[in-house]
Amino acid sequence: AAEAAAEAAAAAAALEAAAHALPRGLHDAAAAGDAAKVGELLAGGEDPTLRHIAFGFKVPYDVSADGATRDAFRRFCGASPGAWNWERAHVPSGLTEAEEEARRERHRRRARDQRRAAGR
Repeated sequence: AAEAAAEAAAAAAALEAAAHALPRGLHDAAAAGDAAKVGELLAGGEDPTLRHIAFGFKVPYDVSADGATRDAFRRFCGASPGAWNWERAHVPSGLTEAEEEARRERHRRRARDQRRAAGR
């Protein structure tokens, strides 16, 4: 019985060590808020659908530190919609240059309207 328990413990330790050895660069970059690195890793073929034990079995998008990092995933999705199963990667939608420009214009318009309202 003790021998079986020792074997089971050794097998569990080996499995956990193997799980921690899985690629985690994309998770690390996303968690650090390094949008540029996220883009580089995606362009280099890193899989955004992988879940990692060190990050609570979450996909990299879900551990992104901020909106800029999430936008890096969305930008790559917009440029390469067929590259990955983006739904499985939890990326809600692709982000194109036209959509980003429309977003910037909305922000500019909102800021202008707030300045005008404050000046009254």
